[in-house]
Amino acid sequence: MKNYELLCVLPGTLSEDEVTPVMKQVLDIVSSQGGTAVKVEDRGKLRLAHPIKHIRYGYFHLVQFEAETESIEKMNAKLRFIKELLRAFITKYNPELRAHKNVRLSEVEAIEKAAKKGAPVKEERKAKSKAKVNTKAKEVKSASDKDTGKPSEKKMEKIEEKLDKVLDSALKEV
Repeated sequence: MKNYELLCVLPGTLSEDEVTPVMKQVLDIVSSQGGTAVKVEDRGKLRLAHPIKHIRYGYFHLVQFEAETESIEKMNAKLRFIKELLRAFITKYNPELRAHKNVRLSEVEAIEKAAKKGAPVKEERKAKSKAKVNTKAKEVKSASDKDTGKPSEKKMEKIEEKLDKVLDSALKEV
């Protein structure tokens, strides 16, 4: 069995009470197709990168499970029949790389929480945490594929702003 991850995107137009039954349908499909060790993580309501069916926000749920490779195609086919799903992506994932990422995020979050509470955060602790974050990031980057040539975050923000303007003007014309 291999580790897989299913990202479900539900429309933001649904209420939170309507999201639960849809996710239950998704989990039933995963388990009926032989998915084991199922973990569900609710990522909340977030803005979509681009509108899908004129919807700009969606509920994101991450489902991690183990399954046989042959059952993935059947899962995808059954997931397509759920009308409420905007998107459903099944990908392979490496739990070790995910663990490194989660450690890095928890260290950064701890520093931010301490700073918000007004607790004195020693410069040494900040420097050590930054050093750990940098080394973990380098390890993860070297373990995964090399630079994919993706644009930087600042460029992506500018692109998103321009895209929003273009989409808003196009929607006004319709």
